[in-house]
Amino acid sequence: MEPRVGRNPEQLRRSLGDQNIGTDPTRIDPTTNPSQGIADQIVKDLAGDWVSDLLGSSLTKLTGLDVLRIEIGFGSIGFHAEKKITENLKAFGDAEQTIRGATIKLRAELRTPFVVNLQGGYLNQNYYDPAEQDIVDYDVKLVYRYRLFIP
Repeated sequence: MEPRVGRNPEQLRRSLGDQNIGTDPTRIDPTTNPSQGIADQIVKDLAGDWVSDLLGSSLTKLTGLDVLRIEIGFGSIGFHAEKKITENLKAFGDAEQTIRGATIKLRAELRTPFVVNLQGGYLNQNYYDPAEQDIVDYDVKLVYRYRLFIP
């Protein structure tokens, strides 16, 4: 069962800091938020769920998005949006404004009828402190899917 705010149990587990096996903890942190603790994530989840429950259905109807979630935390406010553009093409976006800067993360996934999917992403982090380097990153990848048939 998927919650009304557009998160499945896997996304909720990851939001509390639990990573998938095989993830690389040395990769770029896609946020400018300095408070990444579990208390901040709980506040983000509870406040965001409350605001999304109040405004979510009205905003998704107004914007035409499939999922629109508002995330409020200690020193940050963020938005998460999802849109199924076609049967095989989905777009995801996250925007976060914090006390250190702003982050925009966009992703798209094209599912093909073959065994290969195409995924792409864009990351833009702008810091207010000139000593911290802004980050702009693009990625495109082909993801091989396979199905294991056991007779």
